[in-house]
Amino acid sequence: MATLISAYENGHHRRCDAHCYNSKGDKCTCICGGANHGAGYKTALQNTREMAEKIIDSSIEISPDVINQQQSIQIA
Repeated sequence: MATLISAYENGHHRRCDAHCYNSKGDKCTCICGGANHGAGYKTALQNTREMAEKIIDSSIEISPDVINQQQSIQIA
């Protein structure tokens, strides 16, 4: 089972994994906020990649020195 997003938030480990992107139910309670819910692995992976790129882009707008750090980051 591949975990696409993982973070600790308020002392809890939250993640988006196969329980979410392969779900047949309507309710999403994971960290993706519903973006990957029931989407299947390939679509969820693309969604996660796009979310990461937006976070990086917004970080560059806030702090231009992040661009130096971005060059060393490789998004899967």
